[in-house]
Amino acid sequence: MRCRGWCPWCYEGLKGRAVRPGHFGWSRRRFPSRAHDVATFRVPASAGVNGVPARRGWRDEVLAESHPALVGWVGDVLADDGTARDTGTILLFAEDGALKACLNDRQSGARCFLSAPGLDGLLNAIEETLATGKGDWRAPKEAPAGKGARRT
Repeated sequence: MRCRGWCPWCYEGLKGRAVRPGHFGWSRRRFPSRAHDVATFRVPASAGVNGVPARRGWRDEVLAESHPALVGWVGDVLADDGTARDTGTILLFAEDGALKACLNDRQSGARCFLSAPGLDGLLNAIEETLATGKGDWRAPKEAPAGKGARRT
């Protein structure tokens, strides 16, 4: 501690709550430059329509052979009629001894949850759900009124 005796401001710095100049925990260089810590990648924007950069899709040829609906749902940025579409997302997680997936359709906001004992079974279940259109697709929930929400 920098002060003699007990100082409330040094105590704040010691506990990690706040630091004040001239007391415990203070240094002039609090936030070091991140220039050396973070790598930046610049992806060249391809020319799109009317100055809007074109989005790039994702494609995996090996996976597309066995699961074409899955690859199309996640990777195609254009719909069948040529208009832009939001791709779907998949969240994988393990719970209660099973591998589970949350399929999120970003265009409609609907979600579908699937589970299987292994990755192969889960990929097959996802493929079947996307190919047939069946599944327990849930409509998006309305956001609850939180802090600062207007009440009517």
